[in-house]
Amino acid sequence: MKIKKDKSALIVFAREPKDGEVKTRLLKSLSVPVVTQLYQAFIKDVLTIALEANCDERLIYCAATDNITPFLSQFKDRFHLQEQQGIDLGERMFNAANDCRKKGFERIVIIGTDCLTLTTADIVGAFDKLNEHDYVIGPACDGGYYLIGLRNPHQQIFQKIKWSSGAVLRQTRQNIKELKQSVYLLKEQEDVDDLASLKRLHQELFKREFAFSTRKILENLAY
Repeated sequence: MKIKKDKSALIVFAREPKDGEVKTRLLKSLSVPVVTQLYQAFIKDVLTIALEANCDERLIYCAATDNITPFLSQFKDRFHLQEQQGIDLGERMFNAANDCRKKGFERIVIIGTDCLTLTTADIVGAFDKLNEHDYVIGPACDGGYYLIGLRNPHQQIFQKIKWSSGAVLRQTRQNIKELKQSVYLLKEQEDVDDLASLKRLHQELFKREFAFSTRKILENLAY
């Protein structure tokens, strides 16, 4: 008898790319239109990877003012669009994961739109590891994480976290430890948040071909 695998859901956290409201650290070095175009490219590249990952459901949880999402809405034929709910990032991630769990998804992976080196294999690997562990985390070089996978959302995992700091990963792992849950760490990768990390991404794009929308903009960018 063939055993049915647990249902899986992939959640992408994204912002509607409005001028001056996305990738604000890059605004210190690049113009508003260029930063907006870059973030649009980030979204396209990450969603391309997400579409190649084998899972039962794909969702975009978007942060938007008054739920107006002209850019993100173009993907609604391939992703279910939902609005993020919660005061801080932790509460929004918990609510998104909990929504999926209530709908019967046993393996849930959440990613953002800042890690352009993320691959389909990374996402598939995270789903696979959730067959053996309660949590899977993709550590980011800045002390945060670019991916978190979970089976049964616990609100405590996302509480007492100093978001946007180098302590996010450490504090999250401590919360998991206190709940006596198991966690598997993927390879460390870099989020693109400032000009230095953007330049490092540009160098990687010269070495191998990926993130084609972002690559196209960077090839014509003087900085």
